[in-house]
Amino acid sequence: MSHAAQSTRPSLDPPRYTPDTPDSADAPPVARCAECEATLIGPYCHACGQPRRRPDDLTLRRFLRAGAHEVSGVDTKLVRSLAALVRHPGRLTREFLAGRRGRWVGPLQLYLLVSATFFLVGGMQVYVDRAGMERQVRQAFAQADVIGTRVLGRAMERKPVPSLATGRVVEDWVELLGYAKFGVVAVTALLVWAVQRRRMRGGGLPHVVFALHYEAFSYLLSLALAPAWWWYTRYHGQPSQWAGGLLLVGPSALYMWHALRTAYDEPGVRALFKTVLIVGLGILVGGFIHGGALGIALARAQG
Repeated sequence: MSHAAQSTRPSLDPPRYTPDTPDSADAPPVARCAECEATLIGPYCHACGQPRRRPDDLTLRRFLRAGAHEVSGVDTKLVRSLAALVRHPGRLTREFLAGRRGRWVGPLQLYLLVSATFFLVGGMQVYVDRAGMERQVRQAFAQADVIGTRVLGRAMERKPVPSLATGRVVEDWVELLGYAKFGVVAVTALLVWAVQRRRMRGGGLPHVVFALHYEAFSYLLSLALAPAWWWYTRYHGQPSQWAGGLLLVGPSALYMWHALRTAYDEPGVRALFKTVLIVGLGILVGGFIHGGALGIALARAQG
C-alpha cells in the first residue's frame, strides 16, 4: 500500500481536544465576582454566592424589586416556620437535622425573633405577680440575714429600708428574670441531652436545636395567652400559683411529648416518662433561678 493511501485512511484514535485559544485581543473579558474576584461561570459566584452584576443593578426599579423579593422571601419562610412550629411539634428539629433547611428560618434566628417579640410587647410584665413579689421582698428585708446566708452564702448587713426600696427590688428582680429566660435554653438542652444522649449521638447540637424550638414555642404560647391572662388579673386578681402553672406548663408539656416523639422517634410511653422528667427538673431549676434573681436584686439594694 502506498504512502498516499495510508495518509487518507481515517485514524482509529480518538481526536484530541484542542481548546480554542483566540488572540488575547479578540478574547472576551473574563467576568469576575465583585465580592471575591473569582471567575464567574453562572448567574451566581460558586465561591461566595454573590449574584453576577447586571446592567440595571443601579436603577431604582431593580433596587425596589430586589428588596420586595427579599422581604417576601423572608416573610414566607417565617410564616411557614411558625406554622410548622405550632402545628407539628418536632418537625423543624427533624428537618434541620436531615439537612432540609432552605425552606425554614434557622432555629437560633427563629428563637431570637419570637423571644424579642415577647419582650417588646411586654409579655414578661403580663405574668408578673407584683403583689406577691413585693410580699416576698418585704419578708426578705425583714429576714435579711437569713436570705443572705441562703442565697449569697453570707449574712447581709442590716440597713434602713428606703421607702421605695421594695419597688426598686421588684423592678431589678423582673429584669433579672427576663435575662435568665435566655439561659433556660441551655438548661433545657442539658436536660434533653441527659435523657437522649444514647438515642442520638454526634454532639450536643441536636439537643440545642430541639431546645431552641421548644423554647420558641413556649414564648408563642405565652404571647397567645397574654391577653386572657391580663384580662383575668385585671378583673379577678392574680390566679393561684397552681392554676397559673397548669395554664402555662400543661400545653408546654404536651408539646414536649409530641416533639420528642417526632424529633427522636421516641415511643409514646418513653416520651411521656422523659417529658415528665424534663419538665419537672426544669420547674425545679426554674425555682433556683427565681430565688437566685431575688438574691441578686436584694444584694443590689443592700449595696
